[in-house]
Amino acid sequence: MGILVKSAVVTSFAFLLAVGCKSKDEAVTTKAPVAAEEPKARRAEPEGHKPIEQRYGAIFQQLEAQKGARPKSGPTVEQVAAALTKAGIEIEAPRQGLAQSVGASYCAISRTKSGVGLSICEYTDAAAAKSGRARAEKQLAAFANHETAMNKGTILTLRAPANVETKDELTKMVGVFEGL
Repeated sequence: MGILVKSAVVTSFAFLLAVGCKSKDEAVTTKAPVAAEEPKARRAEPEGHKPIEQRYGAIFQQLEAQKGARPKSGPTVEQVAAALTKAGIEIEAPRQGLAQSVGASYCAISRTKSGVGLSICEYTDAAAAKSGRARAEKQLAAFANHETAMNKGTILTLRAPANVETKDELTKMVGVFEGL
């Protein structure tokens, strides 16, 4: 360490000690306790504000309705997840998503350990699934590293991060899905 740096460090340290310390002769005083402040009134909620259950009730109702009316036209979300896991592909537990964006009856989303996002959507029949697959392809057209596959009335959509080479994993996942 150079002499200038040492001098600057020592001077800074001495200054902090001088400012922060009281002299021996200075009496230490204690302040009288301060009375607790009255809590401030809560900010008024904006007019028309409703609790989350009321604001998004329609979405919650849609999710519940979708969960209760799952079609039996192809592999289920649970069957696909179990088959992928059995094939050695680690995925997070699937979580329900809003199915109407792709015209499905029920959808769930998940992610693999390597970061591949997957969506499994159940449709009323193969014709609806074919239409849903076309919709998903259109939505993903701008993204590289994606695949969609159809098995009867179920669609599997995969999207890999751009910075990860996952072609083999995508191919394996599609093969497992199509084999159900």
